[in-house]
Amino acid sequence: LEVALHHAGQRTYLLDGDNVRQGLNKDLGFTDAERVENIRRGAEDAKLMMDAGLVVITAFISPFRREREMARDLIGEGNFTEVYVNTPLETCEARDPKGLYKKARKGELPNLSGIGSPYEPPETPEVVVDGTQSDLNAVVSGLMQKLDAGTVDPGGEGQSVPGGVSCRVNVCNFPLTPSSARVGLSWRIHANLQ
Repeated sequence: LEVALHHAGQRTYLLDGDNVRQGLNKDLGFTDAERVENIRRGAEDAKLMMDAGLVVITAFISPFRREREMARDLIGEGNFTEVYVNTPLETCEARDPKGLYKKARKGELPNLSGIGSPYEPPETPEVVVDGTQSDLNAVVSGLMQKLDAGTVDPGGEGQSVPGGVSCRVNVCNFPLTPSSARVGLSWRIHANLQ
């Protein structure tokens, strides 16, 4: 998505939760309170980048509705698009590129969303993507078509480009539970689709 938006003339930045946890948020663990603070800081970063004129795609695992609503409120309703990648837990476990699900099943990672910690699927995301889809190009093409067609209006004060794309901040969700298997299209989607 980031590459497609860039090719459409948008100035973009992918704010990846794993990278943020290695720097700005390295003092945070994975308790419920620390997860909320991780998302708050990510939303604050995204807002600053958005104010600088960038389209920000965030890739954070945010298992709780309240933290996603907090991010939406902080960013502003008209500047926030939630993309929910709906993937069954079994698919996430089969992919498991970092071995996190295996560790969680062994009890070595007690707070993994969907296994040792709850995951609350979004109730009204602007976009839902089938996380079992293996064709990344088709997923990105579908998202771009929705943006172009105006069926997703990240709107706000976003920059318009040929084709009608207008967006500021996109928050994506990874599926991590049996009923949903969601942060926010964690544009770590490429990792989930391998």
